Amino acid sequence: MRNVLTIMMCAWAPVLWIGVPHAQGSVQTAAPAAALSGVVLNLRDGSAIEGAAVKYVGEEESAKGETKTDSNGEFLFKGLAPGVYMLTIEKIGYGSRRGIVRQAVQNETAFTEINMHDTGIKGSIEDVTQGGAAVEGVTIMYVGRGEGNSGEVVSDQNGDFEIFPLAPGEYSLSVAADRYRDREDIIRTVIDGQMTPIEVKMRKKTTFFKLFDDRYGWNGALVLLSIVAVIGLIFTLTASWLMRKAERQS
Repeated sequence: MRNVLTIMMCAWAPVLWIGVPHAQGSVQTAAPAAALSGVVLNLRDGSAIEGAAVKYVGEEESAKGETKTDSNGEFLFKGLAPGVYMLTIEKIGYGSRRGIVRQAVQNETAFTEINMHDTGIKGSIEDVTQGGAAVEGVTIMYVGRGEGNSGEVVSDQNGDFEIFPLAPGEYSLSVAADRYRDREDIIRTVIDGQMTPIEVKMRKKTTFFKLFDDRYGWNGALVLLSIVAVIGLIFTLTASWLMRKAERQS
């Protein structure tokens, strides 16, 4: 029986070999995948931008995806087919970057550095009564639409201030400082990916004593206060004398 089975297997072996498809030449393996990586930085100071949405679109309709940058501003897309890809980066407060074209190469990781602008307001505070001198310590309050779009900052020793990042839209600013007249309802429109400039001019509060001090100095102001005190005393004594006189006549 064994001899019969052996003879049958030997007879059918060539037929089975011919009937089964098999590769011609060397065995081919799948092409190594490509990758895209990068880092998203703030153009103003070079700091990493975390949480930026990064999207890619390839030459094939199905070749697309997205991720977000990590705490170091970095992102990575792995397992891509070699080819040309278009990147889009977006984040509220930093605008957007579109149409960034990169070539993904087989078995390599293509790296790219992307810089983004702040979205906000950048300005200065000037004293028009002092020839445009910078005003330090001014409180600038801002209010925009939506939750979290409000707050305040203080001008530095150069009278400068920055408010960022902000969502694009319209903002109302109010400016206040000791010895200065308040400025309210200063309207500015913030554009995505830009620092909107503003110059705020302030005037000092004007009083009679302030004018006298500016003209004659502290000594003059003290003399003026003394004169006012004497006049007040004379007025009080005169009023008291008139009241006593009226009582005697009655």
